[in-house]
Amino acid sequence: MKQVQVKAELVENEHEALNDFYNIYPKLFANKVLLALAERCLDEYPPTLANFETKQGEKARVVRSVVLRIDPEMFPKLWAFYKDLPFGSKTMVLVNVLNGYAQLAEADRSILEDAFWGSGNRPKPSPVESNVTALVKRQDQTKDAVLPDDRPVETKPAEAPPDKETEDVMGESDPLMDFVVQL
Repeated sequence: MKQVQVKAELVENEHEALNDFYNIYPKLFANKVLLALAERCLDEYPPTLANFETKQGEKARVVRSVVLRIDPEMFPKLWAFYKDLPFGSKTMVLVNVLNGYAQLAEADRSILEDAFWGSGNRPKPSPVESNVTALVKRQDQTKDAVLPDDRPVETKPAEAPPDKETEDVMGESDPLMDFVVQL
């Protein structure tokens, strides 16, 4: 399947959220994020018959022209949705749906972040080792150490020396223990 190129015009007072979206983000990035947002939101926020309506008619003032490319491999849900739309309403409905999703993203940025980063674009953080895991690994490495003359290094578990300060402190009582504050 080939990708579909959709040429659309954003209309004043009808597609304000999309226009703001394109004012904030660079055009190519905005296209990619919008399509990822639509792909993520289609199931949770399905389009309605309201998306088939236009408020302005032919007297509408065009604010911006946009070109979107829907790749069926990258956006299979959006591709299927677009292909199922009736002829003559595809562009208008797609733009209205994207405008609604842009409004959602304005209200809750986490939806936008999840749509973009959740699609596999987020760099994977390296797992952080706990101190215990790091010590065990280091201890395992020292067990296998050998001296220059190929004799294994003998390791003995270290014993902690008795802590005299702790014993002394534990024996004393807290001088503020009997102090009472009345309000």
